Amino acid sequence: MPDKKILFLLYNFPPEFGTAPKRNYRMYKTIGKHFSQSFIITKKKSEIRPDAGIIELKTFDYRDLIKKFSSSGYVAESAKSSLFSRFLIKLINTFPFNILFGEGGGIYMLNSCKAASRLIKQHSITHIYSSYRPIADHFVANRLKKKFPSLVWIADFRDLPVEPHYKLQFFPRIHHFIYKKLFQRTDVMTTVSQGLADELDRYDRPVFSVMNGMDADYAFPLPVTTDYFSLVYTGSMYSDERNPWPVFAALNNLIGSGRVKRDKIRIEYAGKDSAFWRDMAQEAQLEDILNDHGLLDGALAGSLQQNACINLLLTMSSNQLSGILTGKYIEYLQAGNPILCIVKNQNDTFLAQELSRLNAGISVSDKEEEYPAIEQFILDKYLNWQATGKNEKTSDQSTILQFYDSNRLISVIEPYLK
Repeated sequence: MPDKKILFLLYNFPPEFGTAPKRNYRMYKTIGKHFSQSFIITKKKSEIRPDAGIIELKTFDYRDLIKKFSSSGYVAESAKSSLFSRFLIKLINTFPFNILFGEGGGIYMLNSCKAASRLIKQHSITHIYSSYRPIADHFVANRLKKKFPSLVWIADFRDLPVEPHYKLQFFPRIHHFIYKKLFQRTDVMTTVSQGLADELDRYDRPVFSVMNGMDADYAFPLPVTTDYFSLVYTGSMYSDERNPWPVFAALNNLIGSGRVKRDKIRIEYAGKDSAFWRDMAQEAQLEDILNDHGLLDGALAGSLQQNACINLLLTMSSNQLSGILTGKYIEYLQAGNPILCIVKNQNDTFLAQELSRLNAGISVSDKEEEYPAIEQFILDKYLNWQATGKNEKTSDQSTILQFYDSNRLISVIEPYLK
């Protein structure tokens, strides 16, 4: 049996917090089991790590400019609404600016190519794995595959490179043409959901849905006593493609009718879009029940999720694209609490069926006709909390562990790991 070694090109990797590093780490651990040795190229972190298998590279991109005005390096959704901001966002995602000044930047790409070539030669690496975002890692992988044709290239996608909802690039048709050329050297593509896999079929390469998973021996947290009935959302709003308003409307009706007590309800938000949530709470006249935590690290955000009485999952669906599984989906399944999924535009059949099958919650659209179902779901969970003082952990945990076992999910690409 040949000695197989793999190089991961992962711009986003722990100890960063966020869904991108979490998926990259999970895939690194799961896929790495099939190889005698694994190496990682990633961006430089503030913490010093002695691991010889991890090479950290300096970067210079648009975030270095943003950090002059924001210590986090992130831009709140409220700051993205102006025409000038939207122009800059589309420009930074448009070729060639996305590889020159997008995440990582041209310096990261050049150094990554050099470091990767050296590793491949020194250690006889047989496989490479790259993950989008950023597109820089895929461009590096393409150059490596051209230079070392015997490499097996696995290209992962947490998002679509050309997204029909967000419209992040100028000239999307030209980008599809560029990316079809770029990805023609891939041996296999992986992505987070079947909806995205169907869209990636346009590049005429083998593509498989490898959803975010968990360890087969994962221990679900137990119910906890809470002082308040809390609805938790952790994450970003992605411009105007998320809509939590139905939750505020439902709470207004429940409080106004006296079915729930205002002083016992809390909406807990953690993320970079505090201004958005404060504005919405003010519009709904519910400012007093909003707890804004701002940006939290992964452990603290996870604690909020696990202690929630309801975890809010916000996503979108359309005739162009459905079956979108956000990074929060698996985190909420792991928390074990009831999930209330609000889908902008129209309900998502996969999410509705999956949450029902797992007894994990409900999925509805953001249309007004769905408001009664949202109210009833919140009321049912509130009454249970009122009776017990604890949050629920009633999902079908055995089925979740069986279906979302990372090793089982990765089995579809095992032929490419040999």
